[in-house]
Amino acid sequence: NFTVDNSGNVVILGNLSVAGTFTFTGDLNLTSPALIDLTSTLNASPSILLHANGGVAEQILLHSDQGTGVASVSLLSDVGGITLRSTGLASADAINLEAVVGGIDMDSALLLSLTSSRNNAQAIVVEATAGGIDILASGAAAGEDIDIIATGSSVNITSTENAAQAIYLHANGG
Repeated sequence: NFTVDNSGNVVILGNLSVAGTFTFTGDLNLTSPALIDLTSTLNASPSILLHANGGVAEQILLHSDQGTGVASVSLLSDVGGITLRSTGLASADAINLEAVVGGIDMDSALLLSLTSSRNNAQAIVVEATAGGIDILASGAAAGEDIDIIATGSSVNITSTENAAQAIYLHANGG
């Protein structure tokens, strides 16, 4: 059933199939009380492309209004990986992970690696602006150590607390 109402709106009841390219001008609003499913069967990269090309203020936004769970917005790859890549912004926060009122939890079954190629005294910074920092190897066995190695440079440990044990090394092997 295909109708055009008095204001020029088109109403389609039932399925719509388009062979070839579908081109339109103006806003496209897809609203449904049920699932909206975009599926591509193309075996090539990219299979689905969301592309903004409108100017320097453009943005692509994935937004969940009412989801309250930890997976309210979820990216899932069943057998491959997930890559976040920024190629044009030479900034300290070219990729920015921000949790305004919560934490950030990173879990890994294999190696978790932080690497920086910046040639600077502050190539990697771990900072707590309030509270402490713990480095733990809570499930480690003998030989699975915490290593701090500075090849060609120094290891500096500084404390500004006015306490007898401001810097404290303790080995309790028996």
